[in-house]
Amino acid sequence: LPRMRNCAKQTSFNGSEGKRSRSGRYSGSDSDSISERKRPKKRGRPRTIPRENIKGFSDA
Repeated sequence: LPRMRNCAKQTSFNGSEGKRSRSGRYSGSDSDSISERKRPKKRGRPRTIPRENIKGFSDA
């Protein structure tokens, strides 16, 4: 289930409308492109952190 949800989110972000509007606005600054790439990664990282908390609860 989580994998399918991630694919759905990526599809919406890869939408021609969202990509064109964002790439057009940030087509000039490279730093913006880097931050844009880091945003999706940050969304994925928090999911790994809660998993660690769940493991801690299981051990407790």
